[in-house]
Amino acid sequence: MKKRGLLIALIFIIFSVFVTHAKAQEDTKAYEEAYKNYSLKLEDYEKARNEYILARSQYLRFQTQKSQSDARSAAIKFLQIRDEVVILHLTVLKERLAIAKGVSEPRRETLLLKISEEIDWYEDHKMILSSAGTLDEVVRDSNKAKDRFKTTSNLVYEILANVPYGRVVEFHDRVKDITSKIQAKLETIKTDTREGYSFSGQKFQVFDRWLLESQNLVVRG
Repeated sequence: MKKRGLLIALIFIIFSVFVTHAKAQEDTKAYEEAYKNYSLKLEDYEKARNEYILARSQYLRFQTQKSQSDARSAAIKFLQIRDEVVILHLTVLKERLAIAKGVSEPRRETLLLKISEEIDWYEDHKMILSSAGTLDEVVRDSNKAKDRFKTTSNLVYEILANVPYGRVVEFHDRVKDITSKIQAKLETIKTDTREGYSFSGQKFQVFDRWLLESQNLVVRG
């Protein structure tokens, strides 16, 4: 009965770590709010895009000064909202990266700084768009954002690669910590030679083999 109690205690060490982790809640409020804002802005983007397409087709059809002015205004509105979509997308990634586990702090800070720089660029570009006096100027400003988005896309892919990798690192460290605790507990049990409290050498061999296999998996991971 006492041996069974010790075995239960050993198993409890394993599961208590996972239960503690499962109960730990990430501070996702800012991330969820950012994602909500991004989703809503996508709806505005689709609406502005449709309005621009209509205004552009009317300008190409009628070629009047008013239709040209309407097309310019619709284009500016559409491009400004497009900048806002990119800004909010970057904000979502920023908040996700801020709570990501397993990402080293130097790496996190570097990526957060890059995100802030990209957000600042699109904020400035959004302001510049309003000063475009002709459709040609609007097109020119639009092309600047198109070129910049190549850099932005590379950063997005970099972040999307680091977040899941950080989870792998965090899980690797957690498993390593668990095996260390189990090993320490086994060593404690081995030193207890009281009758009814100690395990047979055969059982310890099973525990040791299982622990060694677990440690090898951690090393290979």
